[in-house]
Amino acid sequence: SGANDFLGALDSTRKALPIREALLARKPSGVAERSSVAAGYHEVSTIMSALGEWSAALEYAQRETSTFEALLASNPANGRAQRNVGIAYKRLGALLERGGDRQAALVNYRKAVAIDEVRAGANANDGEAHLDLSYGYASIGYTLSMMGDTSGALENYGRALSAREAVAAADPNDVNARGAVARAHLSIGQVLRKAGRGLEAIPQFRQALVMASDFYKANPSNAGAGEKVADIYGALAGTNAELASAATDKAEAARRWGEAREWARKSLDIWVSQREKGRLSATGKGEIDVITRLIATCDLKVNTHAVALAK
Repeated sequence: SGANDFLGALDSTRKALPIREALLARKPSGVAERSSVAAGYHEVSTIMSALGEWSAALEYAQRETSTFEALLASNPANGRAQRNVGIAYKRLGALLERGGDRQAALVNYRKAVAIDEVRAGANANDGEAHLDLSYGYASIGYTLSMMGDTSGALENYGRALSAREAVAAADPNDVNARGAVARAHLSIGQVLRKAGRGLEAIPQFRQALVMASDFYKANPSNAGAGEKVADIYGALAGTNAELASAATDKAEAARRWGEAREWARKSLDIWVSQREKGRLSATGKGEIDVITRLIATCDLKVNTHAVALAK
């Protein structure tokens, strides 16, 4: 089973770690030795995360981060060392956030951003550095959103979007960059929707939809791409339903309920297709129920408003 595979990998890595650590103890200045130890810590942390052992995952992520920090301290100008520390900070931040310590998560995300800003500033054409920087901004944006700081979240997501758009513009064939741009628009839309600013959220969702749909059309067998499009359809449906509920004008409410229903149907079509192909995730199973209920609500509201408007 999957759990047994993880446990087997964990056992192998744990047996190898003391050997790696012993080699580093013999050669404290060895870059290869220290990198090997950091990689071992990373492997254990990743496996622990997969097993849901969050405390142990955090412990080994902290060891990994400290080890990469030592590598960077020994050679501050080394680009690879800079990137490894930045990634370690972001991963450590995510684990801290998973444990509920958002302030500590922010500290690590900001450390990552500080390093990646230097990397990106050193080379305007280093797409990898600029995308890495954008991921740090996005992590800060997400955390601030969860803490109720809408303006801070939008500011950081906006920075993430700008960095990603620049990379995507430099190489229109960079699928990773285009996907990152779509995710930034989606995230900004989600923050705006959560803040009750649905009219501003909808254009963001639509921009995300254009890019996500293009990728899905080019990769119809990619289940993740399909789910992303279904998610955006669902966000458009939910936002229009919220605007309909808040509308005081009956005609406007009817129009919004109709739009919500159309987007919801498109979302449901993808989820059902994924299920028929045996590619439906656990998230998708729940979404089918949510979207089905939303469509039923839309049907009722559209009919009710049609009767009221006909009088």
